[in-house]
Amino acid sequence: MIGRRDRLIPLAAALALALLVVVAGLAGPARAETGTAVPRTVLSLYDGSQKRARTSAGHQLAEAVLNHLGLEVVHLDVTRRPLPDPASLPHVRGVLAWIESDTLPDPAGYMTWLERLAGDGKRLVLAGYGGVDADSTTGEAPPRELLLRHWALVGLRPLDQFVAITYDVTPRIQDAGMIGFERPLAKPYPPFVALRSIDPANTVHLRLGRDGIDPVTSDLVVTGPKGGYLAPDYGAFRGPDGNAREWIVDPLKFFAAAFDTAALPKPDATTLVGRRLYYSHIDGDGWNNITEIPSLKREQLLSARVVMNEAIVPFPDLPVTVAPIVGDLHPDLYAREDSVAVARDLFALPQVEAGTHTHSHPFQWSYFVDYDRADEERFLPDRGALSGVLGGLYGDDRRVAPAVVDLAHDEEDGEDPALGNGYARPRAYLDTPFDLDEEISGSAEWFTQLLPPGKRVEILQWSGDTSPFELALRKTREAGMVNINGGDTRFDREYPSLGWVAPTGRRVGAEIQIYASNSNENTYTDLWTDRYFGFRHLVRTLENTEHPVRLKPLNIYYHMYSGQKLSSLNALLANLHYARSQPIAPVTAADFARIAAGVFTTRLEALDGGRWRVLDRGGLQTLRFDAAAFQAVDFARSTGVVGQTHYQGSLYVALDPAVAAPVVALRDHPHPDRPPEAPQPYLMDARWPVRAVAVADDGLTVDFTASGYGAGEMRWKVPGGAGAWVVEADLPDGPRRQRIAVGEDGVATFTLAPGTVTQPVRVRLAPAQGGRQRQAGAASP
Repeated sequence: MIGRRDRLIPLAAALALALLVVVAGLAGPARAETGTAVPRTVLSLYDGSQKRARTSAGHQLAEAVLNHLGLEVVHLDVTRRPLPDPASLPHVRGVLAWIESDTLPDPAGYMTWLERLAGDGKRLVLAGYGGVDADSTTGEAPPRELLLRHWALVGLRPLDQFVAITYDVTPRIQDAGMIGFERPLAKPYPPFVALRSIDPANTVHLRLGRDGIDPVTSDLVVTGPKGGYLAPDYGAFRGPDGNAREWIVDPLKFFAAAFDTAALPKPDATTLVGRRLYYSHIDGDGWNNITEIPSLKREQLLSARVVMNEAIVPFPDLPVTVAPIVGDLHPDLYAREDSVAVARDLFALPQVEAGTHTHSHPFQWSYFVDYDRADEERFLPDRGALSGVLGGLYGDDRRVAPAVVDLAHDEEDGEDPALGNGYARPRAYLDTPFDLDEEISGSAEWFTQLLPPGKRVEILQWSGDTSPFELALRKTREAGMVNINGGDTRFDREYPSLGWVAPTGRRVGAEIQIYASNSNENTYTDLWTDRYFGFRHLVRTLENTEHPVRLKPLNIYYHMYSGQKLSSLNALLANLHYARSQPIAPVTAADFARIAAGVFTTRLEALDGGRWRVLDRGGLQTLRFDAAAFQAVDFARSTGVVGQTHYQGSLYVALDPAVAAPVVALRDHPHPDRPPEAPQPYLMDARWPVRAVAVADDGLTVDFTASGYGAGEMRWKVPGGAGAWVVEADLPDGPRRQRIAVGEDGVATFTLAPGTVTQPVRVRLAPAQGGRQRQAGAASP
């Protein structure tokens, strides 16, 4: 319960009182109750001499899974010393040591450090080659006693055997529920070092062995109370070029067991008010391209105008964030006659949120960490156009420079040796010296002049390699913007693995970068050179990240050049129609970024009686409990909970944005075939986000505010079974009152308004006079 009142009062006053009750509750005894901090951070270790954090196995393969399991990840290069003091890591739940080489500098110091962490109760997962065979600087092997203690940290003992020839090796234990998740365990087996589980509490999921004159037995996949072990090449397969990824083990099961996450509440950025979250965002690349669509070509329309007319105006129920590039719109740079007018028209639409895609569209962000204009000047002769594929893409007007991220790879002049990723220039627009403030706050200020009253630039969408450095992220935050892009999630026939599902984002120093939830049309069209229909296949990723487990929101991310080709526009429209067919909760990209940041910032405290307090969650409003079909929210012992819904065996708990520190308690729910009963109304799911929920003393009347995109559909579970209920809403066009019939299941289904309402609406749901209801809390027959 969030608040109670003695009698029904006018709706506006009720909402005001509800907010007072919320604030008073936060300052009251419940918050003063001492809780136990629940660690949910995993340290992901990597060898910085071989990999960057962003290309490490911990980030590319494991982090998305760990995010889903309720954990946030901090990456640590173990070649940089000193390693952090274990006493400074109380928030760390465990360590993922996925080291992809068999040597490290000072392996003895590294193993001693891990030993201290394990001694503090941190779970440890050893994966890959370990890095402990020898010192990479001296070639010396560490003391055997230290090696024995190291492997004993996860309940294993080395047997001093290396098996290079495996034709006669056979499985002795092969857990069918763990092994063969995406790629079967098939001969010829990879070579392995022989290890044996010595902890009876361990579970061996894969054991290989052979008899004969050179017998051997080795445990290659193990979980237990101390963590787990993945032998190199037995956990996941990655091709030598990095373009193949497949899990051999089930990573969801493996990491859940190794880090003991079964009972952990999971901060969830995929779901809002019981529905899959939806957002869409557009990078401004190709804004000024002249469309080639036959029916429109004669009008010489900009691709941005086509996208607006065909993919935005007809979809007022689907919010979209539009982020142009200043260089494409500025009259002193590369604007066309209609460039600014299109932007003004777009930003005037109620479903359009304003973003920025920077001033000059950096391609390689690392180039600008130690920027040298003198070095950049060697690229100036090409600043007005790119040749080859790009010349055709951007038309014959040599003034119009490109801003397509990866197409810079295709210039005829080829990659500049000073740049990585195949880039031929560090940014699209080189006319003026690089200025980080101009790229970030300056670009936002420039676009502000194009916005109608009441709107502001909310978000920066990273350009190029989408790898901003810490200062760029900090300046974005200080400018009052959130950020997004990077990740490039695909999960389809071309990329058929959970290994291609990106994390929620990444930490960069003290800052947080939020990734886009899905890849854009660039990766579906061979970098905008072929298969212009390819973005139509986004639906496969949307389905595969929803079933059998919801892993990602529904995100449609694209560029303005999708308005250039008929096939690309049709692909985009197919995706938008798919989104319309789904039960979604649409939000803006900036709102999603605020929600996703909560995956990194949320703190959990365990309270007495199996309750959980949620702190510092930012915009995140969903807590998920897995394997919870027989559990439900105990509203009598919870505060700040809007509602609950069961899906895929998990319990999704909707939190009230008006409550800073909600408390969630669960109870048994013996009837998973029907919605759980509760002593008060609660939200099952809605298209519009709901906040400031207050329940009257009768236990039946509930007041709240809501707003959103599209029809205001909602389902509430109300006490008392069948009866008549009344919904009152103060809509922008006047008050609306509707009477609804509730069946024996106690589910009240209604629509607040037929279309988008962006300003908060005050709503009351109450029993109709004369309607039949049982007393609050009575059990269902």
